[in-house]
Amino acid sequence: MCLTIYMLQTVKNEEARKKLIEAAGQIFAEVGYEAATVRQITDRAQVNLAAVNYYFGDKRQLYRTVLQSITGRTICLLKQHCAVGDAELRLHHFVRCVLMAENAEEPLWSRVLMAREVMELHEAQANLIVEAIRPMHEIAESIVRSLMGDSTDQERVRLATGFLVSLCVNRGPQLQMDRKLYPDLEQHSITLDIGKNIEALCRFAQAGICALTKVSFP
Repeated sequence: MCLTIYMLQTVKNEEARKKLIEAAGQIFAEVGYEAATVRQITDRAQVNLAAVNYYFGDKRQLYRTVLQSITGRTICLLKQHCAVGDAELRLHHFVRCVLMAENAEEPLWSRVLMAREVMELHEAQANLIVEAIRPMHEIAESIVRSLMGDSTDQERVRLATGFLVSLCVNRGPQLQMDRKLYPDLEQHSITLDIGKNIEALCRFAQAGICALTKVSFP
């Protein structure tokens, strides 16, 4: 009997946490972290006002959890698939994992929130967004370093890393835009086919990364 009650309470707690994360993500995307209130979040989640403190500690910790819920799946895949192999294979896995994640059926608020936070990057919360995306950049930097060679200066490696991450993260939304820009495209054209996009982006990124090692800056 006690075990049954415990299990039911555990399920109830997990459901409440999920509701709060979903509601908070929506509110943060709509009005931003500063303007969002705990009452707005709990009202939308339809839970008690004290639930945020009970499950997360405070609004800031809830915000951290929301950000990590957005990036967590992608980072988990990257750690799983990009840890071993030569640089070219790891680059392919990196591109594939990020593009597949960006092309997945994620809630709209998650894209809006990340775009909003990256653009605004309020100093008080900047370390939380950096914390959420840093693992992806570290994995990308490791791959770029392998492609460019150990003798390449760190500034150049970081420049190439930023290019690679931006290419991958923004390709998903661009695929949606391409469908609007080119309504005559067939569904399985090179432009719209996700598999061919992965291969094309890998080749593009690798060529650009390697070329950057030879560029002379004034």
